[in-house]
Amino acid sequence: MGDHITHRHPGSGFVRPRIVASLGGFENVLHPDPAQSKGLTQLAAVGDLGDEAVAVTAHDRTILERSQDLRRWVRDSERRRLARRAEITGDNNERNILRSGAHQGGIKIASELFREEWRNQASSVLRDFWGVVDSEGRLHELFRRRAGSYPGLILPADVRDLLEKWRGPIPVPGMDPVALDDPAGMGPEPELAHFEREG
Repeated sequence: MGDHITHRHPGSGFVRPRIVASLGGFENVLHPDPAQSKGLTQLAAVGDLGDEAVAVTAHDRTILERSQDLRRWVRDSERRRLARRAEITGDNNERNILRSGAHQGGIKIASELFREEWRNQASSVLRDFWGVVDSEGRLHELFRRRAGSYPGLILPADVRDLLEKWRGPIPVPGMDPVALDDPAGMGPEPELAHFEREG
């Protein structure tokens, strides 16, 4: 896995965790700001961290579940995407306009709609992820350092491969590939696009 990407956590002395795209497992992705090390050392003297342990466990479970939800959604959507392409091709064949501009246009519209659905689904997961990050403070970080618990969102290789196909250009047999006006691309959605490609 690559080097982490840091985003200053609003209102705290910590660096936001990166979102992880990997084959599996979790990576240590939350790093305390060195300027806060003294404060964390002082917090170590604070008594029991039971409440923080319960909260961190719940947060980790939320991140894991949202990762699973997103992976499941992509794999299910790929089946729907292929079925929709077959439907468009069959309809154009019946109308004797196979390998026409109308055929390409139908594939383009359907493909862009799937990219919109991905944008909306993934954006919801990212908002949930950053919401968990933003909800944690110094005591949660202290517990994480002790427990070594730093989960991130995970996109397995097979899911990233599917998303690469969705980005296009989309192949159309007997015609030039179809380029998309990608609503989830690097221009309109840089954080999402980075997550999709690299984590």
